[in-house]
Amino acid sequence: GFLANDGFIEMRPLRVARSYLRSWFVLDICIVGLDWMELLLGVSGGQAYARVGKSGRTIRILRMLRLLRMLRIWHILSVFTERLQSETLSVVTHMAKMACMIVGWAHITACVWYGIGTEKGDEHTSWLIVYEFSHLSLWYRYLTSMHWAVSQFTGGMDEITPENVRERIYGIFVFLFGFVMAAAFTSSLTSSMTRLHILTSGQSQQISKLRRYLAQNEITGKLALRIQRNAQLRLQTRIIPESSVELLTVISVPLQVELHYEQFSPTVSEHHPFFSKYND
Repeated sequence: GFLANDGFIEMRPLRVARSYLRSWFVLDICIVGLDWMELLLGVSGGQAYARVGKSGRTIRILRMLRLLRMLRIWHILSVFTERLQSETLSVVTHMAKMACMIVGWAHITACVWYGIGTEKGDEHTSWLIVYEFSHLSLWYRYLTSMHWAVSQFTGGMDEITPENVRERIYGIFVFLFGFVMAAAFTSSLTSSMTRLHILTSGQSQQISKLRRYLAQNEITGKLALRIQRNAQLRLQTRIIPESSVELLTVISVPLQVELHYEQFSPTVSEHHPFFSKYND
């Protein structure tokens, strides 16, 4: 089953299959088909590779499709964010999710950049050869590629530059896409910081007003500290009445019933054993 947009859990097989066909089916078919292709070519031996031509290089490129599985991580993180009950923690998680997305994209970009560098092509040169990185360790070459990929979000770097046509074309594409991603990331980060400031500004103003009141009335330091801590605790644990939550009036009636049942069933179960058995 899956969780529908209206909050209900869809368990009907036909609806579940239709949702899967519209979402992850094509990606899974491509990934599984690639695995079967590698298996069949491996069983057939070198003659199969000769008949296909440049199939080895093609398969190495198609292997990059497996990186699209990272899209599922984004979906999992979105579901995790929706489960958070703290608004502040939700904003911080969103900022961390954006940072992870930047690192993930930089990793993919670095791997492709390194892969292009290992293929000399017709020019018989690449950035690995020109800058003499071929004899260095794989870990250092990866970090160098990662450094190049991350720098594309801020305008590129002069230490390493494209040295053939393929690297130049890829560098232009990455630069344009990195510019768009950097602008989107900066906008999202600014929005999240503003939202976090708005969430904390109300409580900060109340605490500041309390401190001024205590200072004007010359309250001793120990008592003032106890009062401030107690006030902060009350602000954090303050109960929000249902009438003040406007969105609860627009959700469906079945979900309202489930909400009230889960909200009040523990209290009712404590006063009569019948309800505790019914709740189980």
